[in-house]
Amino acid sequence: MGTLLFISFLVLISINIPIGLALGAASAIAILWQGEMPLLIIPQRLFAGSDSFILLAIPFFMLAGQLMYTGGIARRLFHFCNVLLGHIIGALAHVNILVSMLFAGITGSAPADTSSIGSVLIPEMKRCGYDRDFSAAVTAASSIIGVIIPPSIPMVIFAVTTGIPLTRLFLAGFIPGIMVGLGLMLVSYFISRKNNYFSKKKFNWKEVWPAFIDGFWALFMPVIIMGGILTGVFTPTEAGVIAVVYGFIIAKFVYKELNFKDIPNILVNTVISSASVMLVVVNAQLYGWILTFEEIPQKITVFLLGITNSNPLILLIILGIFICAGTIMDLGANIIIFVPLMLPLITKIGMDITHFALLTIVALSIGLTTPPIAICVFLAADIAKSTVMNVAKALVPFILVLLFVLLLLAFIPGLTLFVPNLLTP
Repeated sequence: MGTLLFISFLVLISINIPIGLALGAASAIAILWQGEMPLLIIPQRLFAGSDSFILLAIPFFMLAGQLMYTGGIARRLFHFCNVLLGHIIGALAHVNILVSMLFAGITGSAPADTSSIGSVLIPEMKRCGYDRDFSAAVTAASSIIGVIIPPSIPMVIFAVTTGIPLTRLFLAGFIPGIMVGLGLMLVSYFISRKNNYFSKKKFNWKEVWPAFIDGFWALFMPVIIMGGILTGVFTPTEAGVIAVVYGFIIAKFVYKELNFKDIPNILVNTVISSASVMLVVVNAQLYGWILTFEEIPQKITVFLLGITNSNPLILLIILGIFICAGTIMDLGANIIIFVPLMLPLITKIGMDITHFALLTIVALSIGLTTPPIAICVFLAADIAKSTVMNVAKALVPFILVLLFVLLLLAFIPGLTLFVPNLLTP
């Protein structure tokens, strides 16, 4: 049954069936082939996969991101970052990365960051003389910060899958997210220096304060979200609601750039994005349940421990599997399918589950920038009017630095665990 489950899924995605539907169809095929399970188990498991209070955070954070972009909040973040970094070599590349780090504090979605940030900064970078493939590559690479710095939709899915506290996961993402951002800035600096992407803009202290005041309410949005979660004022799910209310008030009544006629389109985009995520989540839950029923996790544990008893080598093998899986399948689906498979092995080698969670998310997120799936690359290439292959080539140095950061996080657990251990019991 397990073999049929894998084969049918691979066949379905090879003929371009959407990931969510492929997972559900493969599960149904395996159940029919097994013949002993009632078909009623399919709707039961699909419903169980969606029956989680934490999952409500996903549509709310997506809606907050839509309000932020439409209501002028994102534009003020762009302006503030440009005032701070506009004088550095490769200025717009650094602005792109810094905005992604700030934007990550609201949307929690890499594709959402690629679309919203890329639609503004890629054309501006091209206008200022930056190579279009480099512009798209910076945007695609920096957008994965959105799934590392909280709030993060993959972290929500991981918490639902494993039952570990979401707040602890959110806290663990800060240092890794900052490390990724700084690493990408370093690569951007050297590439920009080589290609003579020098800025004519001079730093002016007099511009900083007005830009800060103009963008204060936008900059304060992540503070409210994470501050409320850390102080226990509201849960991560409730934080999504707070983000929506705050974003609406600021966009409509403070910046006055949100019109009521924009709201139907915002809601439609949010519903489509949320439904796409949930389709993958519920079908992946069904798929993962069958794998567990077939005792695949225990078999993987026995197999890998039979290869080696070296904990570092086992960890490298797991990360290698995640990186490869990330290149062919949606991040959320990978979490739901692979995390339960690897948890017995992680428990066996005594690894902290929060540490494992961040390594999982970082490793799988690299797949968002690596063909054949590479959704962020497709989005960035489309905005830049380039080809996926050309953007993928420009991404190579960025992917190398992402791999380097992943190894640092893997073998220095304190980089991930310092903040959650400091602020949670």
